[in-house]
Amino acid sequence: MIIKQTAVLIIFSLILVFSVIPNVVKADNQLSSEERIELLFKIQNLLEEVLELQQRLEVISSTNTTRDPYKSKFFTFPYEAIYFVDDLKLVNSDGSKLVRSDDEKLFDLFVGVVGENEVDGLVSEWRIFYDGKIDTGAYVESINNMTSWIVGVNRENYQPNDRRNTESFVNLYIHEYLHILLTKYPSFKKNYKEKFWTEADIANQLAVEKVDIKDRFSYTSKYYNNNEDRFVSDYATVSVDEDLAETFVFFVRGEIPSGNSIEEQKIRYFYTEPDFVEERQRLRNNLKGLNVF
Repeated sequence: MIIKQTAVLIIFSLILVFSVIPNVVKADNQLSSEERIELLFKIQNLLEEVLELQQRLEVISSTNTTRDPYKSKFFTFPYEAIYFVDDLKLVNSDGSKLVRSDDEKLFDLFVGVVGENEVDGLVSEWRIFYDGKIDTGAYVESINNMTSWIVGVNRENYQPNDRRNTESFVNLYIHEYLHILLTKYPSFKKNYKEKFWTEADIANQLAVEKVDIKDRFSYTSKYYNNNEDRFVSDYATVSVDEDLAETFVFFVRGEIPSGNSIEEQKIRYFYTEPDFVEERQRLRNNLKGLNVF
């Protein structure tokens, strides 16, 4: 887009230059010395602008060379597609212009949930994989010291025309967005862990890390069934990060709870951070706009 705009400016400037020069030649005998000097200055300025625009085009072109996807340190799924995100559009990293319809729908839903400004400023790669043997619905991974992010999505359960299925992906996206937000609030996470997580929870987390990923669901379900009043879901028992992300979904989607269970205290804890309260309202407005509130 920028390259096209710059090229148009160069052409427009050239047209101006070459439309002015003939008029100067024709009117030269009718102009005073001061008028001729003024016109020559205008032509000189136009030529300098053309030169500057050409230089800008060369710089932009040099920075838009072939890119390679970021090499993930944690997620080595066999990806079906890897896209770069440019101006909220998907660009296939294989160099082709192919963008699969469902991949684009999943991305557009993510943009709708999280917000255009947030996605444009945070997400640099969009990845699609298909795996029914793991409980990973999506993930985020930081690039360049958390200045940009990869978002990976498991399309295994995606049904684009099913409202309930769409809502499950909405919740998934809210969950993943919290992982990104949390990087700005390390003390919030630290205090949350100290306030709500027991030694038994931490021991369970360490045990879960040793379990094969395909067996993790049955393991977390058992711990959750014994602690239903302390966690909003079985997946929340995996780690403090996942507990925060799962609880954040309930914080965004529901109303403030009035009970005194640990689960409800966790939800209310998000109300102690004004930035999260503001994010809650912004996300709820986005969901209303998508008619999935």
